[in-house]
Amino acid sequence: MCTVTYIPVAEDGYMLTSNRDESPQRAAQGIMHREGIWYPQDAGAGGTWIAASEDGRAVVLLNGAFDRHNPQPPYR
Repeated sequence: MCTVTYIPVAEDGYMLTSNRDESPQRAAQGIMHREGIWYPQDAGAGGTWIAASEDGRAVVLLNGAFDRHNPQPPYR
């Protein structure tokens, strides 16, 4: 399960974290910077799951927004 944490800091700031539930083989290739946006890039798929802009905005992508996850263990 992926986890997002939002922690208010001071009066107008925050910390945003994202723990991605992925295989260790799908590691980020590094922190990328393009057009004022910072993000880790998935080395295998080329996408990202979290990004922050230089003006203080941030987004996190999570799967399963409309359909409830149906667990089907075992996963290994």
